[in-house]
Order: sequence, then C-alpha cells, then structure tokens
Amino acid sequence: MRETIGIAIITCDRPEFFKRCRESINNEWYDHIVVVNDGKGPLFDPASPVIQTSGREGVGKAKNKAFQYLIDKGCEHIFLVEDEVVFKKNAFDAYIKASKVTKVKHFNYCLHGQDNKINNKPNPRKIIDIRGTKVALYFNIYGACSYYHISVLKDIGLFDEEYINAMEHVDHTMHAITKKYHPPFRWFIDLENSNEYINDQDYNHDKSKIRTGDWMKDFQNGVERFKSKYKIDVTNPYQEYDGIDKVISYFKSI
Repeated sequence: MRETIGIAIITCDRPEFFKRCRESINNEWYDHIVVVNDGKGPLFDPASPVIQTSGREGVGKAKNKAFQYLIDKGCEHIFLVEDEVVFKKNAFDAYIKASKVTKVKHFNYCLHGQDNKINNKPNPRKIIDIRGTKVALYFNIYGACSYYHISVLKDIGLFDEEYINAMEHVDHTMHAITKKYHPPFRWFIDLENSNEYINDQDYNHDKSKIRTGDWMKDFQNGVERFKSKYKIDVTNPYQEYDGIDKVISYFKSI
C-alpha cells in the first residue's frame, strides 16, 4: 500500500497569510489536505476542504481537528502547518526521508523566528550525520511546521487541550520524547537545511492572532501545567537538561 501524506493548514483571521501559504504548497506533494480555520471570519478555498471552528477555540483544539481529519483519511505521514510559513520546495518529502533514515518519528521546523538563529543564520546546538543524513538539533521549539509519523499519534494521542495558545507544542513533543520518538528535551530535531525549504512570511508577534488579550497569563498557566507534568520549568535559566551524551545514546538506541 502506498504511503499517504496529509497536510493541514491552520489559519486564524489572516487571509493574506493563508493565501500565500496555500499557494506555496504544490498539489503533487500530498495525498490529502485540509484547512482548519480558527478565525471568526469565513474562509473558502476551492482546492481544499475547510473545517470551521466556532472561532478562536485555540491552537490545541484547532490542530486536534486537523489531526483527526488526516487520521480518518488513513494518512501515514502527517504535517501540521501554520499560515505564517511558505514553502520554497518540497519539504514534506525531505522530512519523511530524514525520518526513515534517522528512525526519529517526529520533527519540527526550528527556524521560525529568531531564537535559534544568530544574525539571521541557523545556530544549532549540534549537527549530526546519521547514515549520511545530516540533522540539526536546536534549543528552542516551534510549531509552525511539524511532522508526525502516524505511529506517534496512535501512541501518545493528540494535543492536551488544557493549554490555551501557549506550550501545546512543547508539551506534545515532550510526550513524544518520553516514548523515544524524538531526541531528549532541548535537543529539538530539524533538517540540517530546513531554511532551504521553508521561509517565515513575516515573524512579528504584533501580527499574531493568539498573542492578544491575556496571552501572557495563558503562557504562565501553560508553563505551570508543563512543570506539573514533567518537572521542568522552561522559564528557569538554571534548569538542568540532558547533555550531548544522552543525545548520542538516544540515537544509538533507535
């Protein structure tokens, strides 16, 4: 049976961002695609089915709707894409290939924004060559484009919807880490050259549709929930994390 690729685009009241993102994804790159509109305004895309939430339900709930749609379609390789990125070439096949070679079942595009960059250039903690495929490991994680093999979702489930627009992706990846689908925490894996495949449209928190109102309170609540679940305080500069020795052991173990 042919491996099926499913892509979900999550958007929220940014039609111009959505249009550019959608147009950058070639129809030949996937088997199934769906758009989840968490915005208050209606959205129509002639080339894709659209799931309309009740409006501003939040990242976790919107992405869970996307997950469920693609799972029901029988997709083996699932990508969640936020409307703020565009694709320069077929990143989807590149992530799938890297996953097959490295045996890592979950990747994130880590070059969204500036936190993993210096002078706008990638600044990985480490680049590792695994059986001829180079991957980069970063300190920070983002959910602008995430890859999951279906086996991950069948095991760990979907996003924890108790998080509201903050820490959902960190929590879900951490859950994957506990099941060894991903390297240790703070060693977030990406393609070594993901910036050759994906670009930010315009990384500016002022244009974010989720960082409004009481977002800082939502973030603080998310940090506390994450700490209660995993005993890790991501805001503590003295928090200890696994070293490179644990990363090497991880790759040897899989």
